[in-house]
Amino acid sequence: MKITANKEGVGIFAQEQVGKTTLFKKLMSTYPKENFVVLDTNKEYEDYPNRMPVGIYDYNATYLNKFVRYARTFKMKHVIFEDLDLFNPQDSTEFDAWCINGMHQNLGGTVISRRILGMNKKFLIKMRHLFLGYGLIVNDLDYLFDENVEFNWNGKPLSPQESYDLYHQVKPFTFLYHDKVTKETRLYRL
Repeated sequence: MKITANKEGVGIFAQEQVGKTTLFKKLMSTYPKENFVVLDTNKEYEDYPNRMPVGIYDYNATYLNKFVRYARTFKMKHVIFEDLDLFNPQDSTEFDAWCINGMHQNLGGTVISRRILGMNKKFLIKMRHLFLGYGLIVNDLDYLFDENVEFNWNGKPLSPQESYDLYHQVKPFTFLYHDKVTKETRLYRL
């Protein structure tokens, strides 16, 4: 798998403490840290020069808007939205606008989140690489594979039973990987 950091969208979704940030750092280890702009919620990116730390009162759409404006001051970078679900992304006008045209500005992006439910469908449509980790709820998978999102599994929407079966294949530190363009699907272990 090859990820073009300044062009493509990546989604990493799993519950807490199962390796989302570790997976991201492993995937992007060939790129210099200067190539990333990071919304750093867990202080796991302190050695990245283009990071915006998050304070205890900053978990809201207003702070997310501020971060997106900061990220847009860069070109040819990859924007990391760590723990995006904590910021009410559905209320962020700047994130919504970035989902529409951020990649046209050579700003690829990764959304790292515990939940898919409530994520911006514009990002889900544009995302090429999907990693589903341990702890997702069937409702999350139904939201992701909804026909309106157009991110179907093997070319068709999943039934509730298929979502349930898929969910039970993934264990901690294992991610189900799907490439929207090549249709490659496989288990990815850390």
